[in-house]
Amino acid sequence: MPRKKSNKLTNFKLWKALDDITKEKQTTETTIKFAELLKKGYEDNLGIMTRCLYDLYDSSTVYQAYINIPEGRLMLCYTSKAHAEKDWRITPPGELRRQGCEIQSLQHVLNNMFHKQVIFGLCFNSDDPERTYIIPKPILEMLMPGPKPKPAGFKDPD
Repeated sequence: MPRKKSNKLTNFKLWKALDDITKEKQTTETTIKFAELLKKGYEDNLGIMTRCLYDLYDSSTVYQAYINIPEGRLMLCYTSKAHAEKDWRITPPGELRRQGCEIQSLQHVLNNMFHKQVIFGLCFNSDDPERTYIIPKPILEMLMPGPKPKPAGFKDPD
């Protein structure tokens, strides 16, 4: 008897669905679809690929990479490991952190974003201008109202 495919959302299925959306030009409709998938991933406690900076002197400290825009910071996230690996950032001379990509809990990433005023939202696939998606925090706050727990090790940015 053939095996039934599971409809349960997994990390891979989430990333594939998000990646498929990025093949379309970003519009209000596709942004909402993308944000609804992030909400589902949050509820199912799935992971998301992120760009990270690791402290060379304290291996337990990991910082999520971001880019600055006039509205605030955009946390760097990806819909695949291939996108994450292509988006290698040049670090300033003397930088005491090494970079890499890591799967982090979507709950941790979003809760961190919700609690920091300086963060404007998420930037997916910044390695590819044709498939970059920016998800503003207010859209996620609208879809996910209510208080959120602070992630373990939470620190306000400087």
